[in-house]
Amino acid sequence: MPRLHPLVRDLYKRAIMIGHDYPHPEGMTYVRKVWKKALTADRGTEFQETEMRKKVAKGRFMLREMVGVIQLKKYRVMKKRYYDDRSDEVHIRMEALSSAAKNPQSIKAEAEDRSSI
Repeated sequence: MPRLHPLVRDLYKRAIMIGHDYPHPEGMTYVRKVWKKALTADRGTEFQETEMRKKVAKGRFMLREMVGVIQLKKYRVMKKRYYDDRSDEVHIRMEALSSAAKNPQSIKAEAEDRSSI
């Protein structure tokens, strides 16, 4: 059985490291299954060095896409965790700011009220 090229093996190792956080119901088993299938599909064929490097570059692009998906998932979780409880409060503040922008004299009146307290 032919061995994997060192660049391909390195690509698989990177995929496994990044795949630990991949947001899929199956988790790591899904990442392993998909990457093994993709990397061993052309295992028996001989490639020229340039063709192989192009395929490795495409694999690295897919790794960057995986990182993007993971970061998006983490961002959404953080946003849900910190902004859902205070969404009404933020909305009220935004309405106050927009009304103040429309009527600049109300800002002066509010400032005077605060300074007298």
